[in-house]
Amino acid sequence: MSEAGQSKESDILAYAQKIYALFSRKDAEGILRESEVKINDYSKAFGGADMKTEMRRYLTEELFKSNLEKLNPAALRAVAVGPTKNIWHVFNGNDELIKEKSSDGSTSELAVYIGLLDGKLKIVR
Repeated sequence: MSEAGQSKESDILAYAQKIYALFSRKDAEGILRESEVKINDYSKAFGGADMKTEMRRYLTEELFKSNLEKLNPAALRAVAVGPTKNIWHVFNGNDELIKEKSSDGSTSELAVYIGLLDGKLKIVR
């Protein structure tokens, strides 16, 4: 991953709400833009696989067909992780930021890790 800078928790939480809104609006292209670092790193890790196409498919054919759990801004929290504490794992209460429930009653969660890269917050994992 590229070098990440330091950021304030309040900025991370505001950005997390922006990311949640993209999922709420089912904005696949917006999510893909914000996930560019994650997508590029995963593509390299998996031998050049087209992770952007795969993530778009996952969003449109799976995740967006389920019901997104409501965001509770008062319960939103970020936990600094890693040896330098410059990446933040974001939670909606005790759950991941993105949690959905399928029509069959099953649930799944998508972990969101945010970092500051080149002066901009991005989803990094």
